[in-house]
Amino acid sequence: MTRRLDPNQRSYSSALAHGGSVVVLAISGACGATSGANRDYVWQTSELNMAPESFPFDGQSRAKHLAQTDQNDEPNAARAPSRPPVASPKHVRPPPTQLAERITEPSQGPSNGAIVGRPQPPAAPATAPPPQNSEDVRAAQRIEAAQALLGTTGLQDRAFIAQVLRAAGQDIAVDAKQPYAGALWAKMDDARVGKNSTRAGDLVFFRDTADLNGNGRPDDGVTLVGIVEKSHGSHVLFIAHRAGKVRRMAVDPQRPLVIRDGAGDVINTRLVRWPGSAEPWTTGQCLSGYARPK
Repeated sequence: MTRRLDPNQRSYSSALAHGGSVVVLAISGACGATSGANRDYVWQTSELNMAPESFPFDGQSRAKHLAQTDQNDEPNAARAPSRPPVASPKHVRPPPTQLAERITEPSQGPSNGAIVGRPQPPAAPATAPPPQNSEDVRAAQRIEAAQALLGTTGLQDRAFIAQVLRAAGQDIAVDAKQPYAGALWAKMDDARVGKNSTRAGDLVFFRDTADLNGNGRPDDGVTLVGIVEKSHGSHVLFIAHRAGKVRRMAVDPQRPLVIRDGAGDVINTRLVRWPGSAEPWTTGQCLSGYARPK
């Protein structure tokens, strides 16, 4: 006599009588004794997450076991086709460029994550600013010192120019017995520049702006010195001590008789009226030249 239990049950027993002997077959679990733990997948800490592992038994052994059980249980019954072997899936590691992971280290601050993957090229070094020309620096210092003295009274041209030069760390010694502007012009003979080559920071010189010898004639040589503030071609703005005060004036030797242009800008400044002259002489008429302190 053969008795089949419900295949969904976890255990069953069958008794077969063969010539007075009884064979008892006990099966626990599914198809033979296996481990109760599900080992189809195991945790892998060295890779991305879950990695498949081989089944603890192969498909062919299981099919053979089922065939033998069915044959002993029901010899005349049609057997169901055996389950084909199940191939163990192989874990394929993606290329290294696809394994970028975000790594966050809480101990180094919140959200301090970095992408780990293809190495990045080193950052280009910061470009250092080009070194400044020391001559340009001194020129800017002279201009700044002259602008700071605008409106100052009680200075003579000697004190004014000396203070401007000291601001740039310069000192040009001249004969104290000679008129200062004339002595400085002679001292800077090798530092003179053309009238169309001047630039901010240069010294500008004028002749016959005062009757130093008292003879009433324009024969006194260089009598006024100033500092060039801005240069636009032949038109120059400069700062000098004149008539008891440090002032801003203008000169353009190419238009010596023009005081203002059509826009109202000062082109030349009136300096002195000599006896017998119908009009005052302008800076453009009195200009001697320019020199660049070194």
